[in-house]
Amino acid sequence: MQQAILNVITTRRSVRNFDDAPVTEEQIRTILRAGMFAPSAHNTRAWQFVTVSDKAMLRQLAGLHRFWKPLA
Repeated sequence: MQQAILNVITTRRSVRNFDDAPVTEEQIRTILRAGMFAPSAHNTRAWQFVTVSDKAMLRQLAGLHRFWKPLA
């Protein structure tokens, strides 16, 4: 088990090239579930998740903060 966890951590990667392929509801649920299992300080789980699939809304959000530009 520890080896599997270490393998996941050491082989992780960042993706910065995106395409227009749609993300399925099942994929979204899997991603959200993984986020819910991520550790938090004192196990407070002080996170909230919002999913947005509307392209116009994503473009609007992209203009609200300099780090959100990739949303467009």
